[in-house]
Amino acid sequence: VALLETVDVGALSSAQVTSLSTDAIVALTTDQIKALTSAALNALSTDQLSAIEVDDVAALTTAQVRNLSTTQLVNLSTDQIVALTTEQIAALSTAQVTTLTSQQINNMATDDLQALTTAQIVSLTTALIANISTDQISQFSTEQLASLTSDQTAALSSDQISQLTSDQLTALPF
Repeated sequence: VALLETVDVGALSSAQVTSLSTDAIVALTTDQIKALTSAALNALSTDQLSAIEVDDVAALTTAQVRNLSTTQLVNLSTDQIVALTTEQIAALSTAQVTTLTSQQINNMATDDLQALTTAQIVSLTTALIANISTDQISQFSTEQLASLTSDQTAALSSDQISQLTSDQLTALPF
C-alpha cells in the first residue's frame, strides 16, 4: 500500500480500505492518510483507526475529522486526540466533543482548549468541566466561561474558581 501514489490511495473505495490490515494502515504516509475520503475513513474499524499514527491524525483535514463518527472518536487514543490541531478541535461537532474523556481533555494543550467554541463548551458534561485542571480553566476566555451552563458553573471547584481573573469571574453565569 505504501507504494501506491497518494492519488491512488485517495481513489480507494471504502471496501478496499476496510480490507487493509492494521500494518498496511501504519505503512500509509501522512499524505496518503490525508488523501483518504471521509467515506473511507468512516469505514475503518476500531483497530484500523487506532493504527493511524499520531502524526497522521494531526494531518487529517478538518473535514475528515468532522466526519468521523462519534464511535470512531471514542476509540481514538488519548495520544491521537491530543495530536489534533486547534483547527481540528474547533471543527469537532458538539456530539463529537461529548465523547472526549477527562484524560483526553486534561492532556490537551491550552491552545486546543481555547479553540473550543462556546457550543462545544456547553456540550461538555459537568464531570468533564469539574475535571479540567486549574491551569486549563484559567486559560479559558471570558466568552467560553460565559457560555457555561449553570450546572457546569456549579461543577467548578473552589480551586478552579480561585484561578480565574476578576473578568473571568464576572463572565461566569451564576
